[in-house]
Amino acid sequence: MDPEDEENILAVIDSGTTLMILPQSIFDSMINEIASKMKDDHDVNMICTRSPDSNEIEVCYFNNTMCHQIDKKLDPIKFVFDKSVFELKSLAYLKDDTNHVEESDKDVPACVIDIRSAKDKDHPDDKRFLMGNTFLKNYYSVYDYDW
Repeated sequence: MDPEDEENILAVIDSGTTLMILPQSIFDSMINEIASKMKDDHDVNMICTRSPDSNEIEVCYFNNTMCHQIDKKLDPIKFVFDKSVFELKSLAYLKDDTNHVEESDKDVPACVIDIRSAKDKDHPDDKRFLMGNTFLKNYYSVYDYDW
């Protein structure tokens, strides 16, 4: 999304939210961009789960992969608030976790993309960014209630 060419979208900074929640169209574009960047890398297995009722992407992760193995392969994400640019390198939005493989009954490493969709496709007036701790943990935050 280019802020010079597209309409501004509200961003809510919320320390009570764990993840970053992006408008669905932006989330889908971001996930597709990551998938196309990784499609020819046969050492990486990117998996996305989908909602059973709407088939929308819910969670994406790299199976059998630690985040440090792919962080250099992914581009930073940039957010523009007013005229300030905030850049998140890939390790800022990736999180090491485990995935339980039922066939082998073993836990394997997984690198989860800690960003989700707002699922606002049917409610375009509710389109907004919800910038939770995935975003906030990378910056010093000062809350000025008087301003």
